[in-house]
Amino acid sequence: MQEIYEKESKESHEKQKELREKDKEPYDYVSKVILVGESSVGKTNILSMYSKGEFNASSKSTLGVEFTSKTLFVKDINLKMQIWDTAGQERFRAVTNSFYKNSSGAFVVFDLTRFSSFNAIDTWIKDLKETAGEKIIIILIGNKSDLEDHRAVTTEEAKMKASSYSKLI
Repeated sequence: MQEIYEKESKESHEKQKELREKDKEPYDYVSKVILVGESSVGKTNILSMYSKGEFNASSKSTLGVEFTSKTLFVKDINLKMQIWDTAGQERFRAVTNSFYKNSSGAFVVFDLTRFSSFNAIDTWIKDLKETAGEKIIIILIGNKSDLEDHRAVTTEEAKMKASSYSKLI
């Protein structure tokens, strides 16, 4: 297990270095944002769609973390977002929790077709606030809405969960 993490960690650091070299766009601010949630909720494909416009129906589970960056122009400011995709498996939880530090925001992702991933939201948010601090901005994402016939979490349940957190978007 340690060997897998060390290999994945090295690959993530190499990927981060490569992206820094490739992304020479000037920016005013850097913001670290993380994607968290149970395994197989679709975090990697959300990141892939956002950063590359690609969806991979046969993507594999993330081991450790994956990283990409994107520069946005917001209110006359160039904002560089570093987006970290964390593994959702329990065995990587201690490792991925270390990536929560210094994060300004988090996307907590759950699978609309798996109620167990919805039930885990409270644990993810608790871990985020304990590690990153109470000021972290958290956005709740219900993923796989295209699988309406298999939906296990209703819109009302998701809205109630979101409203139970005062600073949750």
